[in-house]
Amino acid sequence: MSMTNLELKKFINIHLYNELRYMLCATASWSIAKENPNTTPTHFVVYALDSALLHARSLFEFFTHTDPARKKNLVTWKDFNLEKAISSELYKEWIKPLHHHVMHLENRLDVTNEINGVHLKDMVTKFSAEIINIWRIFSAKINKDLKNDMDYILEKSITEAEGIYPQIRKELMG
Repeated sequence: MSMTNLELKKFINIHLYNELRYMLCATASWSIAKENPNTTPTHFVVYALDSALLHARSLFEFFTHTDPARKKNLVTWKDFNLEKAISSELYKEWIKPLHHHVMHLENRLDVTNEINGVHLKDMVTKFSAEIINIWRIFSAKINKDLKNDMDYILEKSITEAEGIYPQIRKELMG
């Protein structure tokens, strides 16, 4: 069953907004924590890292999922009447480590969390930048009314993440 325009607007303004802002705020938090390893509690670093990766993974799935019909309640690009998913070479390269190390409790012995010497945790800011790029591509392809909501949510989320940066930095630096 396809979603109405009103349902899609609600989805953007609630669910996509939460995913994007939480990812960007967690990325900002993680970046600050990495800058200040001696003053940052380890659990804070882990929370920020996990949150950033989890929300990035959810957004990657929304924008790029190649088989959106496989899960009954999964909302994806297809619900916005696009002909095909948005492609991300970065996500294609990192999909296995993200799936195995971030969301699913699986045997992780056969899947590494490094690619070409780069650890998954060092991809946080690159994933966030890729999501912003994909967000803009997606927004340009959907109807104008929904595009306006997508653009507004993007700017609002970026502003929120920029706003928490000085607050967290002050707390961690003392």
